[in-house]
Amino acid sequence: MTKMTRKTYKRKRIILGVCLFASVSLIATGFAAWVISANANKAKAGNVTVGQVSPTNITISDIALSTPQSFSFEPEQTDTTGRVRNDGTNFENLKITLTCTVSPKAYVKDVTIAMSVPSGVTASAAAGKDYIVLPDCVTAPVTLTSGSGLTENGTGYDVSYEIAFSWGTAFGGVNPGEYYDNNTDGKAKDITTVTNELTDFHDLMGNLSTGFNITVTAEIN
Repeated sequence: MTKMTRKTYKRKRIILGVCLFASVSLIATGFAAWVISANANKAKAGNVTVGQVSPTNITISDIALSTPQSFSFEPEQTDTTGRVRNDGTNFENLKITLTCTVSPKAYVKDVTIAMSVPSGVTASAAAGKDYIVLPDCVTAPVTLTSGSGLTENGTGYDVSYEIAFSWGTAFGGVNPGEYYDNNTDGKAKDITTVTNELTDFHDLMGNLSTGFNITVTAEIN
């Protein structure tokens, strides 16, 4: 193993990349899958890499997602009437909570959460047309520190971070099912306009079976 000076050691970061696969469309939602490498300094399927630094290792463990483990831009579960409604199977889910544990506490300076999204979701596409609002961790990495996102658990820190999309101003800031059936501006649009706008939204988002990548980075003191 290469000898490491203290100065070099303190600049090192332990980076754990985890890949979230989610199908996002107006008519269907696929599944989410997490693949975590159990070996140091190895890359596994799903673009997962765990790096370790000696002599003291920071570990990121117990990674989990809240259920359902996918984003879904569908009508709400209670929306069963009107011009835009759910299909009885697929429902809105714009929030996922990521949890993990980072240790040892004495060596952790902060934890950063960042997420990249497919091109159809970005500020130049669906978000750019104000169909959706991107989560904070997409527009810029979010840093969590002790007392502000990191909770001490004795030997380390528990991380719990909600990644949330929201509906944009193009839909009045509400679900399209609500917008077209109950919002004054949405109700005023004829069925052709409704169809065209939802088709445009669908085409921008596409069949997003890959491309949501969440990176959790723990920085050494």
